[in-house]
Parts: sequence; C-alpha cells; structure tokens
Amino acid sequence: MSSSHFPEFSERIEIQQRDRNQRTRGEWANYSHHRQKISDLLARFAPANRILCLGAGNCNDLELKTLLSAFDELVLVDIDRTALQEGVEAQAAAGDSRVLLLGGVNLLEPADLPKSPLVVSLTCLSQLIEAVSQLATAKSLPWEEVASKCLDARTQHVGQLIEWTTLGGNFVLISDFVSSDTLPELAAMSDDQIAGHASDWFRSGNFFTGLNPFAIKRMLETDEAFVNKVDSIRITKPWRWQVGQRAYAVAAIVGRRTDAIQNS
Repeated sequence: MSSSHFPEFSERIEIQQRDRNQRTRGEWANYSHHRQKISDLLARFAPANRILCLGAGNCNDLELKTLLSAFDELVLVDIDRTALQEGVEAQAAAGDSRVLLLGGVNLLEPADLPKSPLVVSLTCLSQLIEAVSQLATAKSLPWEEVASKCLDARTQHVGQLIEWTTLGGNFVLISDFVSSDTLPELAAMSDDQIAGHASDWFRSGNFFTGLNPFAIKRMLETDEAFVNKVDSIRITKPWRWQVGQRAYAVAAIVGRRTDAIQNS
C-alpha cells in the first residue's frame, strides 16, 4: 500500500510523527524497561556489520552506545529528521561516524535503504496503521474497508523488513498490541502477568487492529508472499512499555530471511 491512496498522506504522517516525537522527547526515564528489553533482544544477533533501525525517532527506544559496541554501523531511519538529530545528540553519539541518520523516510512509500543483516522495526507499525486508519475513517469509508487498508499497510511493512534484510539475516518487528486505554489493569501488570493474560485479550478481541502478533506470525508462515522467504519465526515474551500516563503491551516477532528468496 502506498500513500498514493491518500493524496494528503505524506504531510499528515509527518505532522503526526513530529507531534509524537515532541510529546515523548522527555520520556527517556519512562522508557528504561522498554529500552532494556530491546537491547537484550538485539544483543542476541551481535556481532554484525550493520543494524537498520526503522522508526528510531528521538532514540528513546535505543541505547546507542550499547548498540555501537555490538554493531559496526548503526543506521537510524525516521520521517522526522530533527528527532533523529536530537536523539543522537542527547546520547552523545552525534559525532560518531558509525551512526548514519536517514531522515524524511515515509515507511508507507517506497524507500531505498541499505540492506542489513539485522533490521528492526521500533513500534512504528502501530503508528503507520493508526495513520492509515485515521485517514480512511476521515473519508467515511466503511469499517471493513478501513480494516482492509490497515492490513494492507501491515503486509507492506512486513515486506519491507524482509526486503531490507540480507539473505541469512534477521528481522525484528517490535510492536505494541494493546494499551491501558482499553485495558486499565495493564498499567500495574508485570511482564509475567502480561504473558499469562495475553491470550485472553486476543480471544476477546482486545488488541489493536492488525497488530495481533500471532496473526502476524501466521501470515509470515502461510501467506504465499512470505512463506518461501522466511523461516525461524517466533514471538518473544511480551513486556510492558510506559509512555506518559499510558501503558502498552509489547512483543517482538523475530524471523530470518532465507536463501529461498533467491528463487522467488
């Protein structure tokens, strides 16, 4: 799916992301647990010559010095160039030649990004789906069509992750799937409690449209667009992510791009 479906999309997503980055700029401390979970997860794939981070924003999700000790090059991608610059400056990494900033990248449009042995999407899928949903709803489209466009956005983004991953490399889709807006008790839950109750939320339909990690795993394992291109698909144990007064449940879908893609 491309922003050509909505002529005003490019401007809308950039405004939305700039606003989100501004609102979360001071959330470094709140992100501590979330950031540690991501650091621990990505460390499993080190060492590697490059890591490509999509939706890096103001870098609150990333401990840059830790990543630079494990990867030769760190490529940070976001539509908000200013947030990227301020994020690396805040972590005293602005002068490091191993850090490459790619701003102005709209992930719902075609993009020419460097292929990497590790590609990670940093909770940006929910933001892309939210933007598509808002635009479609504003056009008074039926809910079935809105949902279909959201799933199109998901399929495209997952395809991008695979496209930008080198053969034999790994991709990591980190995504929030429910918030304390519809699940108030989430704000006080431990990671173990989230893991114990998540299946109940999925069965009851209490999750963001297009972001059920089990549905994404199933898509990767059965959809003809992906089934011969990836393997070793798994879902991590979920964790809680605190953003201001709102809590989110987050999980990562991890997979490997296989050599079979050469024949596709």
